[in-house]
Amino acid sequence: MSAVEQQSKRSRLIQLIHIGKSEMGVPEKEYRSSLYRITGKQSCTEMSLNDLERVLSAMKQSGFTIRPKKNQSGMASESARTYIRDLWQEVARIKTEKALCSFTMRLTGISSPDFLDRYSAQKVILALRKMCRDVGIDPNKVKRRYS
Repeated sequence: MSAVEQQSKRSRLIQLIHIGKSEMGVPEKEYRSSLYRITGKQSCTEMSLNDLERVLSAMKQSGFTIRPKKNQSGMASESARTYIRDLWQEVARIKTEKALCSFTMRLTGISSPDFLDRYSAQKVILALRKMCRDVGIDPNKVKRRYS
């Protein structure tokens, strides 16, 4: 693991420990004593990755659960899907939903814009914006519907 990856993991573990502390309502004095009991250190900044993982594991055993952030499903937002359809209406010769589905399938391997993840939606949007520029349409001026 590179130094950057280690620092990133370390920061994430410290963040989770602090979230757990506040969600569980642990007083500061009790928090510090539990850190010391588990690792022999009173501060997360003094701990190694293994120490931080042990603290997080102990917090999980005490009832802390890590919840994913809201809207972490990975699916494209409704506004992204609407934007794809708006760009398609501007640039496509055949403006049907079936033609758009064929386009997204060819580009991403996903059969419909409704099933695109964020990455695939971005790929489709960029391709459609390029198509707009190629035919002389400014993609920033495409009329957008709001859902």
